[in-house]
Amino acid sequence: MAAAIAHPLLAGDGAAQLATIARTRDWAAIHWGFLFAFPLSITGLSGIVGATVGTPGAGATRAGLAVGVFAYACWMIIVAFMLGGGGALAGVAAHGSVAPHPPPDLAATQAVFLFDMVRPFALAAQRAGAFSLGLATSLFGWGLWCGRREGEGLPRWTTVLAIAGGSAGAALALATPASSTLDQAAFAPPVVWQLLVGLVLLRVPRPT
Repeated sequence: MAAAIAHPLLAGDGAAQLATIARTRDWAAIHWGFLFAFPLSITGLSGIVGATVGTPGAGATRAGLAVGVFAYACWMIIVAFMLGGGGALAGVAAHGSVAPHPPPDLAATQAVFLFDMVRPFALAAQRAGAFSLGLATSLFGWGLWCGRREGEGLPRWTTVLAIAGGSAGAALALATPASSTLDQAAFAPPVVWQLLVGLVLLRVPRPT
């Protein structure tokens, strides 16, 4: 969440986006933050599976964990591309647009072209990841709902929030046009839910 808040808004054509990347001093730190947080998130989600062991909801949460791993793998593709490829191409484009190079020189033009050609692939992986993370969150919510016993388990609002937020995120990733960046917002409900349910899990007493 901290990396997402620090991430600059990329708008305009490829040249404008590369210029924004080149001006962002913490570009590498932001994306390393994403990449190192992904396995930590998956580790946390395994705690939800543990909370439903031996209940009718265990199957749904196990499926949610599997889909969640796939979601983060898809999300990793665009983050790794923007970290490595985007950062390197932004450096080439910025170097070719300042003196003594006449703007833009051949290397800068090629950098923008390569960015425009490869980025749609990474964006497609991002959209698949957003849909999958929404689906996984809904599965977690359903598993927690089915596995809840009277007086035990997570509060009911966490299950309702998971189903509603996960469904909203999956629908947003599925319905937004390919030219829109709204599919990035599809990650927000599942990630916010993960933060909230993680805090709740720390306070829920474990059965003996």
